[in-house]
Amino acid sequence: MTLAIYSLTCNGCMYVGSSVNVYGRIAHHKYLSKSSNSPVYKFIRSNGGWDKVEVNIHFYSTYLGKKDAVGMEEIFINVIKPSLNKNRVNIMLPKKDYDKQRYRDLKTIVCPCCDKIMTKYNLKNHKKTKRYNAYKSAIAVF
Repeated sequence: MTLAIYSLTCNGCMYVGSSVNVYGRIAHHKYLSKSSNSPVYKFIRSNGGWDKVEVNIHFYSTYLGKKDAVGMEEIFINVIKPSLNKNRVNIMLPKKDYDKQRYRDLKTIVCPCCDKIMTKYNLKNHKKTKRYNAYKSAIAVF
């Protein structure tokens, strides 16, 4: 198994990634860039496509595995500070815990009628309730 830390650079903006199969990962990036709405892929499409992307391998090892790749990628992201990587503060958490943390981070909206903290999706459904409509009607009277 081999590990590589790589970067994709286009018009001065950079994305840093890691993979145990860098050539397969780059091919996957190219496939995803056709339709994905991820910031890195939108940027590549709007700046000339893959003909304008420079791929660099910063680190290569035949001894380290995927777990090490994730940790090293985090170090490279913290040092290089690439503009096209998403904020990945909890990269070392297991997927289940990472998803829970992301869900908690999404809960930033406070309902004006009941002061509960919820996500945009929950607020959208909450606005259909009798309680919210009664609150909205009471506000409209004033």
